[in-house]
Amino acid sequence: MARSRNLALAHVLYHCQLTIETAVRLDIAQLHLGKCIFQNVRLPSASAPQDVHFNDSVGEALEQYVAHRRSDVRANGSEALFLWGEGTRLPAEVARVMMGRRPSR
Repeated sequence: MARSRNLALAHVLYHCQLTIETAVRLDIAQLHLGKCIFQNVRLPSASAPQDVHFNDSVGEALEQYVAHRRSDVRANGSEALFLWGEGTRLPAEVARVMMGRRPSR
């Protein structure tokens, strides 16, 4: 599951232009694969939640990750889209290291 999660996260960061903090705060309920959007995303620059559209490349990566996520017993009941450890939300600092970015100070 880690490989498909990391690939999906990289696609979301690159193609959707989301910050790591915004991406790791996404919940599974915000994902709508059929419409290729994340619903009600709180963006740092916006006063109200917005829908974030994504392309087929992101959709395919997310579809593969979500299939792996559903089969992982540790994900049972977690609201977070991107998981870490025992079904907990992926921390932003861990995501930064995984994506080869410097930690914020």
